[in-house]
Amino acid sequence: MARWLVAVLMLTGLTLTGPPSHAAVQVTIGASQTVFRATDAVAVRGKAVGAKPGTVVKLQRWVGGTWKTLQSRKTWSAQTYSFSVRLPAGVQYVRVIKPRQLGQPAAASPNLKLTALVITLIADKTTMMADEWLHVSGTTIGARLDSQVNLQVLSSEGVWTTVSHFDERPTRDYSMETRLAPGYQYVRVMMPRQLGQPSVVSPTLRITVRRNPKLVATADFESVWPDRQQISLTGAVTEGPASAVLAMERLDGEVWERLESRAVAAGAEVTFEDTAAPGRQYRLRLLPTTLTTGQTSRIFANTAATYVMTLNSALEIRSIQPTTGAAAQIRVEVAAGERVEVVKRSDVGHSARVYSPSGEVVAGFTEGAARFTARESGTYLIEISDWAREGSLQLWLSTPKVVETTVDDPGFVVDTDRAGQSVEVRIDASATEFFTLLAEATTGETQVLYDGDGTVVKPLLPAVQRYREAVYRSNGGTYTLRIFPSYHEPFDVAVRALSATLLAGNVNGDTVEAVVADPHRVALIEFERPAERVTLGYECEGDCNVEVFDAATGEPSPAGDGRSIVAVSGYDERLPTALVQLTTPLHLDATVGGEPVDIDLTGYYRREVALHFRATQGQVIAARQTHSAGDTYRPELTLAGVTVPNYLRTWRGLWAIPADDEYTMTLTGFRGYTGTLAVETAERLELPGDGTPTTVEIDEPGETIVARIPMPAGVILHATLDEVAASLGDTWDVTLITPDNTYWYNSWAIPGTLPPEVVREPGDILALISADQTGSLRLAFRPRD
Repeated sequence: MARWLVAVLMLTGLTLTGPPSHAAVQVTIGASQTVFRATDAVAVRGKAVGAKPGTVVKLQRWVGGTWKTLQSRKTWSAQTYSFSVRLPAGVQYVRVIKPRQLGQPAAASPNLKLTALVITLIADKTTMMADEWLHVSGTTIGARLDSQVNLQVLSSEGVWTTVSHFDERPTRDYSMETRLAPGYQYVRVMMPRQLGQPSVVSPTLRITVRRNPKLVATADFESVWPDRQQISLTGAVTEGPASAVLAMERLDGEVWERLESRAVAAGAEVTFEDTAAPGRQYRLRLLPTTLTTGQTSRIFANTAATYVMTLNSALEIRSIQPTTGAAAQIRVEVAAGERVEVVKRSDVGHSARVYSPSGEVVAGFTEGAARFTARESGTYLIEISDWAREGSLQLWLSTPKVVETTVDDPGFVVDTDRAGQSVEVRIDASATEFFTLLAEATTGETQVLYDGDGTVVKPLLPAVQRYREAVYRSNGGTYTLRIFPSYHEPFDVAVRALSATLLAGNVNGDTVEAVVADPHRVALIEFERPAERVTLGYECEGDCNVEVFDAATGEPSPAGDGRSIVAVSGYDERLPTALVQLTTPLHLDATVGGEPVDIDLTGYYRREVALHFRATQGQVIAARQTHSAGDTYRPELTLAGVTVPNYLRTWRGLWAIPADDEYTMTLTGFRGYTGTLAVETAERLELPGDGTPTTVEIDEPGETIVARIPMPAGVILHATLDEVAASLGDTWDVTLITPDNTYWYNSWAIPGTLPPEVVREPGDILALISADQTGSLRLAFRPRD
């Protein structure tokens, strides 16, 4: 029968052709991202090579030892397919298969590994007191072991602030703790973006934090002599419940004994009394209840340890007990007219005072040293109080060693004789207007210069060469340099005072050559400056330090007319020669959107350029520089002397104009800068604020697009990046300028979501969008749900 049918077909000229039984189909597979948040959809794409258009393909996931079909699609005309799927947390394996059909066998793609990231968050409590610690823990499912986890708290301004972080662990588990302010607090954990991983946040937890009561205690004594009969302590509870219980406790040996307890209303005071006795210590305690936590006031001690010293001697007290309020009292006999220095070194003493025999406070200090001249003979009392912890105290009493010298003296070295003794150098500076002071001590620490009236002299240019060297303006008379020891042992100090060379110069005139002829000298240049801003420029042969200051006030950055002093100094033994200029700004006029303005600073070491133009409210302008030589600082924009924020953090500059007015754009060029500066109008787009995606094209690398987005007040703004062309690179920048002229700056990964921000005033938000490379991206701005 079959042969007969074939014969008939051949005779009639007909041929029956069927599909090949071995037609091969190859299925490829890929994903938009292989590591992603579990809440994000991932696009699985590929091609069924050799399959007919409209062929069914299936996306499958490996679950429990078998492949489970998630979705089915038909291929497009180009044999391509695309799935959008959300996957559970952790590592997942997917594939795409083409089932068997007429003429073609089944085919499957290679297995594709995908990782869905999730951070879990567990808090040990949801209600707590303000002085308690909140402990959080969880797991970063799918994340790398070296991933950092940040604990964040939502501020009252709607900004998530990191309060703790966890970045070292052998597993993917984490744990952190923090304290929270009273009220309702919202916490979450966030894993920042890093190479190969997007940023991930956990669900938000609400924590109720109750306010802690505050115990306030005062005493009518700090240190009480044994003949005192009664002492009293007064306490109050604030920021707490309507009523609380306070108790007065006394330390007997090592046990605190409760003497009396009383109920007290919120804000009210209660007073306890006891009979004084040497060595007794007291405290107030807030007793714990169901509404409060127990608290203890600081400790009040009614005794003081007393020691006796002689002048030019040392005292050391060891093993002072850590009792707040305790005091060490040192007595010393001093004759009238004697000058005494008290040098203290202690890791526990907080403050000290010196009392005369008549009870007058003649000196006081917290650290270091103090000095006084005895007005009367008798026993002086040095009291050091407020111990913070157990430790020791070292005290030296001595008279300072006095040496006299003059400016331009060859210099000398003075040796101290006793531990704790200071050096007092009196310098006759009546014959010079400016002088350099150099003092190098082997262990000296504090150096203070006083004029003839005992006033501390402010250095015009501190530390221009060495650690202990500075330039001073002389008003004539005798200056006193006091050097206190940093280590309590005898020390040496070398002192030298040299007059400074004074040269003359003109603003916008010829350069002035300043030669530093001695390692300890400073060359000074005097300028009469105009009543406008002046820029300092210089060029050095050899290392040098150059600084300009007002000759009348000693302040840097001169302003207004008057006299300026420029100081030139070397480093160590290197003696430089400096060419110094003071210049006024180069004033130029420009038009927004007009032609670039040419700038030529040839012949200047450094000069400020001021570009004036008029702009209108709502304009967004950009500054564009080109230069062929030298270098510049990035431009700044000023209005009525106030700097307008530069919203683009590069040399280019981008500003939102707040009002119709005249503006000045400034930059500083140096080392012969030449180039152009133009004020341009930035390209603007209109974007909806309802979450509708909008495509933004970046045509030039570094270009910034300004998008206007209408927003009501009081919303929390979200911005998401839906899709980005591959040529755009892996990051892009956005700056949001709010109607109240504040701004948020963020650099986003691709794809990504801008952290939510609160919009406080209604109006247009400006989104400044830029990228390092050309390409397109799809944005969506919307209020947070």
